[in-house]
Amino acid sequence: MGGVGKTQLAARFARQLVERRQLDLLVWVTASSRDAIVARYAEAATVLGLAGASVADSDAATRLLAWLAHTERRWLVVLDNLDSPADAAMWWPPMSVAGRTLVTSRVRGACQMNCG
Repeated sequence: MGGVGKTQLAARFARQLVERRQLDLLVWVTASSRDAIVARYAEAATVLGLAGASVADSDAATRLLAWLAHTERRWLVVLDNLDSPADAAMWWPPMSVAGRTLVTSRVRGACQMNCG
């Protein structure tokens, strides 16, 4: 359901990690489409110095995911409002001791079988 506070809960969780100094990188993605996910990942890759402006968004996003898989920095990727899990199928953050992925969705059980 919409309007029940999923985004606010995710924001509170992220804020708590920051306040406790348990987070080095937060990538917040309004996951309304595949293109939105890739664009936000590409932006994060640019901020981290993993890709320049001339690198295609999909290549920059791939670089971010590879970096997340190997970094020791503590990270959180929030896929907010992921109502179509297929949009994230090729762009799921890697399993990592250092990282976490949090998903909000209006679709009940959206990622139980379809994500990552």
